[in-house]
Amino acid sequence: MVAFAPQRTTNQLLRELLAIANQPAKNEFGIKKLEAEAEKIKKVNLVEYCVLSGAIATARGDVVGAKNNFERAMALDPGNLSVIYNYAVSLSILGSYK
Repeated sequence: MVAFAPQRTTNQLLRELLAIANQPAKNEFGIKKLEAEAEKIKKVNLVEYCVLSGAIATARGDVVGAKNNFERAMALDPGNLSVIYNYAVSLSILGSYK
């Protein structure tokens, strides 16, 4: 019998990305691994992919990339509180409230 490792959920990936984003030195290797996981989610749920892409941009310190991805997620699923919350957390980490 072959045992498969469970796929990480979007929430797990977000927690890992936000932990990286809060570190003074960015772990590009860790970000790349999480970026590959996000690509898998893109085929299943575009909104979650956009949220993860926004978090990846946040981990890299890319304000414009974070805003673009979160705003795309909000356009795809207006009123999704999880998207709005994660966008706010990312803006807080980036120090960008405008």
